[in-house]
Amino acid sequence: MFPIVKPQDKDGEMVPMVTPFQCDQCHFVNLFGCLPLPGLASDVRVLKCIRRANLDTFWSCEPATIKRVLSEAKHGLAIASSLGFAHSLFRPMGPFPMQDNMGMGIAIVLLQRSLDKGKHNKTIQLETLRKFRAAASNIFHASVEGQGAMTMAKDTKKLMVTTCPMYGDYFKRFMRGVHKRMGDIIKPDRALSIPIMLELLQLMDCNWNRA
Repeated sequence: MFPIVKPQDKDGEMVPMVTPFQCDQCHFVNLFGCLPLPGLASDVRVLKCIRRANLDTFWSCEPATIKRVLSEAKHGLAIASSLGFAHSLFRPMGPFPMQDNMGMGIAIVLLQRSLDKGKHNKTIQLETLRKFRAAASNIFHASVEGQGAMTMAKDTKKLMVTTCPMYGDYFKRFMRGVHKRMGDIIKPDRALSIPIMLELLQLMDCNWNRA
């Protein structure tokens, strides 16, 4: 399903977001089986996380790609209309089943995990955050549902086809958006000054002579 929200690109033109989408309350119902209670702190927090996850997913969409998809879709729709089958050209955008098949629960935990204190910075970095995604994926494939994955093998090469939500289109876009928002902070090894290097060489010479 495409969201109604249409952000402006750099030229000021309104463009649609080409990504799987469900509203905040739909995701909440998928997770809890009921609507959120107004004013309940825990429900409000979950709704905020869902909104953040959706925004991160939208952030992964490149405006140029979206505009190109829209242009091609309009062109194709015009051709289909002239031939009389515009109504069946594209598949329905919904409704989605009432279950968390996009991995929103995992996304919420990742967003909360991203607020944990880091070793060198205020919060943890993306590479640390990815570890929970990997853990959730391993747990899914160890479950009953995960046993339905198919494996295609040829000689020593294998390719697995899985229904794991963490490898779905929505979650892939979500992780890309999180990466864009958080960025990467790399701390390379600093170069040693000449006095420190000479001191290290002297210590190594002493160890060598003792040996």
